[in-house]
Amino acid sequence: MLCASMFIFGLSGAAFSSTWDYTNALTPNALITNDSSIPNSNNWYTLLLPAWYDSDLVTEFTISTYGYGDNSAYTIDIWRRIVNNTTAQKIVGFDVNNGTRPFILEMNLMDGNLYRNYQYSNGTWSGLVDTTKDLSNVGLPFFDGLASFQIGYACHFYLDKATLHIEQCQPVPEPTTMLLLGSGMIGMVPFIRRKFKK
Repeated sequence: MLCASMFIFGLSGAAFSSTWDYTNALTPNALITNDSSIPNSNNWYTLLLPAWYDSDLVTEFTISTYGYGDNSAYTIDIWRRIVNNTTAQKIVGFDVNNGTRPFILEMNLMDGNLYRNYQYSNGTWSGLVDTTKDLSNVGLPFFDGLASFQIGYACHFYLDKATLHIEQCQPVPEPTTMLLLGSGMIGMVPFIRRKFKK
């Protein structure tokens, strides 16, 4: 009985991981041209969320912007809103300051930081570098209960794609519940046998 109890308690903390990757790829790439810090109506892009999303269980959550051709002195301003909702909120602004080279801006909602990744002329990438920009304007609970949301951009650059990556620890039903159900069924066997003997 002791071994069985230890096995049950060990399993009660078991879980499995779910992964979600969604890409909104623009073909042809979208030209973002906006002198304002607020996205134009046609500069909003939808990202779908998994039905199982739960901010309390998330272990990874990143939103990445792939672009190139930023030839302005303006910051790339990234906004968020619920689909078809006019209320929007700016998440962060960052000047990639790298001419026409391809870049990736990755918002990591787990640590609340914005990272940048620049492509060099030889085709290699710099790797993710912390921009020290704070993402306090958006938190994981914002996405609870949503099927999708939109990311908006304001600046002057070509948008290749926007991606969403989520990893979540999914709890497994407690084996103790299953054990109780099984024990109850086993306990009914003598009564069923007696009934058939009569």
